[in-house]
Amino acid sequence: MKKITLLLILIFGYSFGLSAQCLTSTTQYPFGASYTIPVCDGLTQNIITTAGYAGEYSLVSVTLGETYTFGSSVASDIITISSDGGTTADTFGTGSVSWVATISGDIKFYTNLAGCGTQNTSRNRYVICGIPPTCIAPTGLVSSNITTTTATVSWTTSVTDPANGYEFYFSTANTAPATTDAATDGVVAGITSFDFTGLTSGTNYYIWVRSVCSNTDSSYWSVMGTFATLCEATTVPYIQDFESAVVPALPICTSNENVGLGYNWTTASNPGYGFSSNTLRYTYDFFNPADTWFYTQGIALDAGVSYDISYNYGNNSTFYTESMKVAYGISPTSADMTDILADHPTITGGVFSGGVVQQNIVSFTPTTSGVYYFGFNAYSIANQFSLYVDDIKIVTTPSCSIPFAVVATLPTNTGATISWTAPANAPASGYEYYLSTTNSSPLPTDLATDGVIAGITTVNLTGLTPFTTYYVWVRSVCSISDSSEWSAMVSFTTLPTPPANDDCMNAISITPGGVFTDSPVIGTTVGGTSTTGLTFACQTNRKNDVWYSVVVPASGSLTVETDTTPGTTMTDSVLSVFTGTCGSLTEVGCDDDAGNGNFSKVVLSALTPGSTLYIGVWTYSFSGGGIDGDFQLSAYDASLTSNTFSNSNFTFYPNPVKNVLNISNATTIYKVQVVNLLGQEMIVKSMNDTQGQIDMSQLGAGTYLVKLTSDDQIKTIKIIKE
Repeated sequence: MKKITLLLILIFGYSFGLSAQCLTSTTQYPFGASYTIPVCDGLTQNIITTAGYAGEYSLVSVTLGETYTFGSSVASDIITISSDGGTTADTFGTGSVSWVATISGDIKFYTNLAGCGTQNTSRNRYVICGIPPTCIAPTGLVSSNITTTTATVSWTTSVTDPANGYEFYFSTANTAPATTDAATDGVVAGITSFDFTGLTSGTNYYIWVRSVCSNTDSSYWSVMGTFATLCEATTVPYIQDFESAVVPALPICTSNENVGLGYNWTTASNPGYGFSSNTLRYTYDFFNPADTWFYTQGIALDAGVSYDISYNYGNNSTFYTESMKVAYGISPTSADMTDILADHPTITGGVFSGGVVQQNIVSFTPTTSGVYYFGFNAYSIANQFSLYVDDIKIVTTPSCSIPFAVVATLPTNTGATISWTAPANAPASGYEYYLSTTNSSPLPTDLATDGVIAGITTVNLTGLTPFTTYYVWVRSVCSISDSSEWSAMVSFTTLPTPPANDDCMNAISITPGGVFTDSPVIGTTVGGTSTTGLTFACQTNRKNDVWYSVVVPASGSLTVETDTTPGTTMTDSVLSVFTGTCGSLTEVGCDDDAGNGNFSKVVLSALTPGSTLYIGVWTYSFSGGGIDGDFQLSAYDASLTSNTFSNSNFTFYPNPVKNVLNISNATTIYKVQVVNLLGQEMIVKSMNDTQGQIDMSQLGAGTYLVKLTSDDQIKTIKIIKE
């Protein structure tokens, strides 16, 4: 941007001999407050501006007695410094000047062409604070030979070895030392390493090194170096739930090894459905394949003893797969991961889209006593999504195994049914379950909520709080003193309390029939309805519902949805589906648009054929009230549809896209959603046409998933936004 520079005309009679002292400018840049110098080490050029012009000044805050060097990136510029507001010059020169401050406060720092000329061409104005040291700090700190109590730190000398050697500052806190802080220890000239002993195992250490120039002068401290001592071997049971990790770092006593071109394992906080608050994560890399290992702490195991390792895992995509191996060996290196325990070449399911977190348990018996490390190897191909691991447990094999395939079904407003599959060696003393409203995995020592006797693999939970998410784990009780590990977590949400006015005696009967999905096609058209004073949908006592009833078809499956009638102005709809009898209904499904525009949809299965469902529908805008337009209601058996999304008739371009994405299909596209890789919906657009354009110009650069709905089918494509 062009700056308008105002210069006073040289005062008549101004001495020609003082023409190099340029104090005539009245234009300050940068505007506003004075510049505070951030670094005072005698070396750093503190850049005041990169867009300075000749013929203006900057205000700079200085300290009495400190040495400063003021300069310009244009070597021929005249530099003038004034500590009295521009009345007289304290010093001046060409290119740069040094000055010992005579005040504490603001000074004016002028730049001009020769003869006090002006020029609207950008140049840097900079200031160096302090006297440069007579020697420079070392660089390239490297740690090696790390054990539980020792480590070696070495560094690279700077230009020439300092005459008096080096000093270092050593700490378990990562707070950099001040220039005046005393050193922890030092070495003589010519030595560029130090062996630390007597360290604490499993501890992070931080180190800084400086050159000792003379008895009275030292360089500034180097850039920080760091290392962590190894941990002493632990014993079983070993539990790593990653809750101690400071995200994205790994927990202490664990480690990484990247033998590929992709990323390293890190940790993630609250990644989503099914996992506890912290997990291990391999983040997708669109351009490089993964080949990275995560290693546990060393664990002392005995020869001939059977152990179990269990862990939860999953990915965040329903479209792509991930791959992972699990192994163990005598050191935390890929070369020693020789005993393969499990291989998962096709991990998929999209746990953040409602998929199930998978759990695996493997029994193994070491042939030699010793300390072993367990490795998790992400070896996914490039251009995939994220992989998650959690709740790694290594225990002595119990006399019975973990139950599997735990599921939660038939939730009501105060209960649900939990069922599971018995392991091959079914427990003699039945099962226990742990119920919680938080998703923190129970420890082996945590008391169970309740249990069931041997042979029973289901429990009916009662007395729960309506509209609340619960988390459940199940374990086998092998004997009075022995239990298996807890199963993988399953969660469910109780239904809201049914409306007080659930009198549906006047429900309008409809017949399963016309199919429409996310679009106004065909269905049963009904009149608009008025609403008043509605609160949050699916929990409110609805006073103005329009009620319908439908008989469940032979398949036991039914999809119920609403949509706007073409040409109407309905802005919102709410749909609730109930079982039971009028006056005593149980809500089995509810949808308040679910972020999908002007329609609601409930998909139900495992219903009793021939039974009656009652459907409450209403529309509203903002806080309720008014006639919001006609809508359509349709109930149908989706399992009988045979629509397909034809790839041969579908096109999209360009990819990568900069502004507008063009799409077309042989059949009508009803809706387009643009979702980022975190699952967040960025754009939603109703089309009702065979072709259209999506404006992506406001999105940031990156990769997005574009979901298109056509003929009750969803097509997902991946688009790169430039």
